[in-house]
Amino acid sequence: MLRLNLLPWRERQRLAAVRRFKLTLVASVLFALCGVMLLDHLARQRLQAQAFAIAQGQDALQALEAELAYIDGLREQRDAMLAQYAALERLRSGQGLALALFAELERVMPEGLSLSELSVRDDRLQLLGLVASSAVLAQLMRDLEQSAVLRGLELKRLRKLSAGEEFLLVAHVSATWS
Repeated sequence: MLRLNLLPWRERQRLAAVRRFKLTLVASVLFALCGVMLLDHLARQRLQAQAFAIAQGQDALQALEAELAYIDGLREQRDAMLAQYAALERLRSGQGLALALFAELERVMPEGLSLSELSVRDDRLQLLGLVASSAVLAQLMRDLEQSAVLRGLELKRLRKLSAGEEFLLVAHVSATWS
């Protein structure tokens, strides 16, 4: 029988297996490195897309804030205009009242009476003047009490002077005086 020495063949087989293992190991490491690089690249792209979306959102938010500031300015202007309009309405309502007040005073003014002062503050009217007799003053008071413009007529003062009798009448104006 022939004896064969298989030791060199086994040694070559073992070296070939080691070489295959080394090649597989290097290929696996290279494949893993490519996979990690690919994942890193995808993560960076996703991060850039998110940063771009955030920047666009910030720009849109700034545009909306600018529009809101403009709208707030318009609201302030509107409120100022409404306040001016209300003030003008109060003045207009007071205009008609002043005309009605003077027309009423002219209508009820009797002979023998002279007014020296007429003042209106808030809704109070004060009449200061001279009258020839108390009867003329009484007639004036009756006529003013019948007036639709004045209410709550009071005689505050009556003094005898050489020229006649001085009087002070106070009444409330029925509408708000502006």
